[in-house]
Amino acid sequence: MTQSHQPDNITVDNERSLNKLAWAIEASVGRFKLIFARCNYTSLRSQLVERLRELTKVDIRILELKPTDRRLFARIQQELEQYKPDFHDLSFTKKDKNSGVSASPRPRIPASIFKLDVLMVFGLESVDNLEQLLATTNQVREEFRKHFPFPLILWINDPIMEKLLRVAPDFESWGTTREFVIATDRLIDFLQTSTEQLFKGNLNPTVETCREIQLACQELPNRQQELDLELRASIASLLGFIEYVKSNFDAALEHCQTALELWQQSNHLERQLKLLVDLAFCYYLKKNRYRKPDHPDVQATKRYIQQALDILEQVNRPDLSASSVFKLGDMLRDLQDWEPLQTLAQQALLYHQTQELPMELARDYGLLAEVALARERWQDAYELAKQALGTLSAISDLRSLNSLGVVSESVLLVDQSRYLLILAKVQQHLGQTPEALRNLAEARKVGTPEANPSLYLDILHHLHQLYFEQKQYSQAFEIKLEQRSIEQQYGFRAFIGAGWIKAQRQAKLAPTQIQVQETVAPEITAFGRLLNVEHLIERIARNDCKLIVIHGESGVGKSSLVYGGLVPALKQKAIGISDVVPVAMRVYTNWVEQLGKLLTTALEEKRVNIPVPLNSEAAILEQLQQTESLNLRTVLIFDQFEEFFFVYPDSIQRRQFFEFIGACLNILPVKVILSLRKDYLHYLLECNRLDCMKIIGNDVLTKNVLYELGNFSPVDAKAIIQHLTETYHFYLEPALIEQLVQDLAGNLGEVRPIELQIVGAQLQTDNITKLAQYRELGAKEELIKRYLAEVVSSCGAENKQVAELVLYLLTDEKGTRPLKTRTELERDLQVLVADLSTPEESLDLVLKIFVDSGLVVLLPELPTDRYQLVHDYLATFIRQQQEPRLNELIAQLEQEREQRQQLEIQVQTLLQMKSKGGRLTESLEFLQQEGIAEGELGHQILLHKEMTILFADIRSFTSLSETMSLKENFDFLNSYFSRIIPVVHKHNGFIDKYIGDAFLAIFPQFADDAVQAAIEIQKQISLYNSLRERIGERRITVGIGINTGIVMLGTVGEPERMETLVLSEEVNLASRVEGLTKTYRVDILISEQTLNSLRDKNQYNYRFIDRIKKRGSTSSICCFEVYDANPKPLIELKRQTHTEFEQGIAFYFQENFVQAQQVFQRILQQNEQDRVTQCYLEHCQTHIIK
Repeated sequence: MTQSHQPDNITVDNERSLNKLAWAIEASVGRFKLIFARCNYTSLRSQLVERLRELTKVDIRILELKPTDRRLFARIQQELEQYKPDFHDLSFTKKDKNSGVSASPRPRIPASIFKLDVLMVFGLESVDNLEQLLATTNQVREEFRKHFPFPLILWINDPIMEKLLRVAPDFESWGTTREFVIATDRLIDFLQTSTEQLFKGNLNPTVETCREIQLACQELPNRQQELDLELRASIASLLGFIEYVKSNFDAALEHCQTALELWQQSNHLERQLKLLVDLAFCYYLKKNRYRKPDHPDVQATKRYIQQALDILEQVNRPDLSASSVFKLGDMLRDLQDWEPLQTLAQQALLYHQTQELPMELARDYGLLAEVALARERWQDAYELAKQALGTLSAISDLRSLNSLGVVSESVLLVDQSRYLLILAKVQQHLGQTPEALRNLAEARKVGTPEANPSLYLDILHHLHQLYFEQKQYSQAFEIKLEQRSIEQQYGFRAFIGAGWIKAQRQAKLAPTQIQVQETVAPEITAFGRLLNVEHLIERIARNDCKLIVIHGESGVGKSSLVYGGLVPALKQKAIGISDVVPVAMRVYTNWVEQLGKLLTTALEEKRVNIPVPLNSEAAILEQLQQTESLNLRTVLIFDQFEEFFFVYPDSIQRRQFFEFIGACLNILPVKVILSLRKDYLHYLLECNRLDCMKIIGNDVLTKNVLYELGNFSPVDAKAIIQHLTETYHFYLEPALIEQLVQDLAGNLGEVRPIELQIVGAQLQTDNITKLAQYRELGAKEELIKRYLAEVVSSCGAENKQVAELVLYLLTDEKGTRPLKTRTELERDLQVLVADLSTPEESLDLVLKIFVDSGLVVLLPELPTDRYQLVHDYLATFIRQQQEPRLNELIAQLEQEREQRQQLEIQVQTLLQMKSKGGRLTESLEFLQQEGIAEGELGHQILLHKEMTILFADIRSFTSLSETMSLKENFDFLNSYFSRIIPVVHKHNGFIDKYIGDAFLAIFPQFADDAVQAAIEIQKQISLYNSLRERIGERRITVGIGINTGIVMLGTVGEPERMETLVLSEEVNLASRVEGLTKTYRVDILISEQTLNSLRDKNQYNYRFIDRIKKRGSTSSICCFEVYDANPKPLIELKRQTHTEFEQGIAFYFQENFVQAQQVFQRILQQNEQDRVTQCYLEHCQTHIIK
């Protein structure tokens, strides 16, 4: 306590205070009375409560607060629910007008009828965010008087009283305080017992235990009693332990050093040994992965380890060697000091074998395996690692682990992951790659970063290395991203690059076997946006601010602000008597389903029961309305909202979403935040026309709604760099920071957050900490170049050229970032590099890695996605970097174009030859060179260029031909071809070959030629069918598939007989597209390559139908129906249902078959002739049945 206490008076004083408390309780039953019972120790509190029950006749109820509680008032209200009376016993009834029968609606029950005499509250000291709880209590203090007509006793300790006076002075002034003190002899006994437990290794470091020990250590010196040497040493030892548990290593070192000096005076070697190990371990935990071997912390670790080893040698006690091996073993292993580690592990092994301790034996084997591994004794290392795993697996009953000196299953899993890593390292050296990969994957599965981040990062490092060596670049990069994220979250990395800053986490210190709850570190400050987060929270707390629109340039850090700052801050925030429930989403393909899932997860974290699935707008709105009665304030955050406009280009679809947002804004506890790029703000103007937006004055772009996020000023950027590098122990020379800020600000006078992160990440990767190193490297531009090169190298050496070209193709000569589809990128690549190997696989890999790295943004759209560089400044840099190397390539392409022009002149010459009486096939007419015309074989490949292929086939020709004679078959085909082939020639195409009733036509100039030819062919078929019906013949249907791509045309044969051959996967693709016309019963299908090659695709009527996979590739292409050849009424009906049809398709591909079925049924009610819709409806019904 704060004042001195005479030991003889303590018991009397406690009894007197207890009697006063009992009298105050009895006198206040039935009305609100606030009493603070001040006591620092739970053991004393338990005795006092039992004595209090003897002194008073009232029924004392106890409420135990949880660490996650945020609001005292709401928590008490929740507790009162169990004391409410039976509703049937109450007369809250009213007459039903129709039946005259009394109806009993659920009334709001006044607190006065709750059967409760007095309520005691325990656990304030265990609340994670106590200051927030107290501040909220102070704000709503009048609610306590209104709703709680009974004495309320809050048990507090000295630190809580200090916070009460500082944070909730008004609430504190309402109460009276009764103080209870522990006797001095009991206090000394408590400290001595705790010290014994500490040095025996069985002190359970719970939050409550640590708090009471700390209070006792602070309180005893105030008791006017002289402390002997051993007691002072005990207090210093305990304080050092507590600071160590809190990860306050500097304070822990100070206390442990004091304790060591005191125990040295008493010549207590066993306790000196433990303190030396703890001192070494504190310095070891301070050691950052970027510190060099000569760093003072590293040297201090080595010094204290050696002193501990000296004592072990002096006392020659196997039990002490065994108890010290784990901390010493971890340190010696990381310091690669193998000789003392082997000696220590062997001594420990002998002792643990006699004690039958399997967990400890497994650790001994594991340490010896690492020694063997370091000394390249592969077989020994393998056997020892297997022995460690086998010993560990023998522990079947996890409930018995505490008796073995282990406190949790997580520790067991950490050890298992370490032994699997050792085994994998051995297998990697022995060339057993598949086995190594399996063991590393298992180690990653059972390990967790919060238990031991360094070990987990080591597992990821080797897993990344193996995946990369096996050319599994996508998996390797996923692992690399996880590495970076964990390094940032657990304090190993100050800068993250182009990725998002995430909420920071605190590791559980596995070697100490303590239970430390996960905490959220100052990740908001880490990105320099703390002030922005505070401003946004202030707006959210205001009743007049319902909608917030965060906007800024690309790369300014909007997503990092949301996920790394705002969301974690709101999760720990209470506004008034309400907890805040942030729900952040950034995928909009099926926004109702996605939002429903996210809201369900967020509410379940608040222990809210969700009675029905939130799979509709109505269900979501109903649940949001109910949150008010639960004292919850929901904040819906729609991040990267510009993507919404890509997914829903139709204003009708967008209106549905905005009306839903308007309905949310009209629910009192709900706030909405939209976060999007500045250049998309104008899209929000369409909200202003909606009646539901009256709540914001029908002005979505007003100052009260908008919140701009800008770049950093040079002063702010300097402060941010200093804060980040100091927090993460990556210290930069002040002169380097000055130069870095100057270079980053440049002519703009501001620092872009993304550029700061990219440059900072490369500084840390290259371990550049001094200005001289920075200048020697080439300053900022070289760092950005290295960062880009690192991402490119992640694609693999064989994909480097594709990766560099993709970056170049995502820029233009204006230095901006064009949006490009995958098809457009593939086409441009093939134009630039004709001999590119496996372009589909390479391109898919490169795009995935670029998107995952954050360099490229994927913009989801229907029917095909688009890609864009993350920021304009990268476009200029990439353009300047790549252009000189591409000039040579462009020159080569110019030479090829000239050769192609010469070839076309030769073709024209050949055509003139035919007009003079020459006899050539159509393909040769187009392709023939002079040497071929003269009867020589010459060049085999005559042309390599982009062309459009048309494949046409008569459906069910086999059954038709069976009804005709052989002559009738030939007559039919000649009649059919005589009407169709002239159409091909008319539109600048030629027939490559006939395949029975099918033919393959090539259109070498424009894709439009092929599409227009297909439309006219179908019209000719209609006329031909009219003629056939008049003479009593069956109608025929023809399916046409069209694809565009690079093809090679060449000659095969001998001089006397030569034919052309078309070689390309694009020809096979055209045939497969045509095959799809049979499935969906349509006339014309074209690939997305053809659609994107049209000069003006808007002059055609088309719609998305399906995707088909390319052979030998994981990528797929989209197919579109062109329905310009349909009868005009059918064309108009398809136009009218176009938007709804796309919505149905979207539902179908999201596997939302029920909603898709409903959409397709509505379409068929309008257009029963829509065969594609009928087909999809059948697919939906099949899936639903399954």
